Amino acid sequence: MTLDDILNTVLGGDPNQWEYIADWYRAPDGASRERAVFRPDVTLSLEWGPTVVDPFSEPWTEHFPHRHAASIHVDILYNGVLVFRDHLVSVDGGRCVLPQPRLGTDGSYMATMRQEALARTVHGLSGGSYDFDEYMRRSGIVAV
Repeated sequence: MTLDDILNTVLGGDPNQWEYIADWYRAPDGASRERAVFRPDVTLSLEWGPTVVDPFSEPWTEHFPHRHAASIHVDILYNGVLVFRDHLVSVDGGRCVLPQPRLGTDGSYMATMRQEALARTVHGLSGGSYDFDEYMRRSGIVAV
């Protein structure tokens, strides 16, 4: 399986195809990691957390009622080996997980389609009951 095959599987899959395991690992400092295992192929898993930067503050994180945001790692593992890592941002006091955008030359906030899909997957797996698309719109992040 190639890295592109793995990414396409993770990013194109239905969240119901994942088995979510809350707080599967807790470090001595109290930080926890979440995990989800892909049911059709248990050699594939996602892990996210702990917090990387807390508080995380950029102008786009100020567009929500609760202004607390924190950045987190999200890892894709294949046979237990880390094959891909990205950063996401938990916004609005933990109500939504969004991609960490880059600032465009025109002042807009941009994320790749892959980053958006990964954030959408993690948001859904971690119980995101808030509307991901509405949070993307309010943040001003545009997926390109």
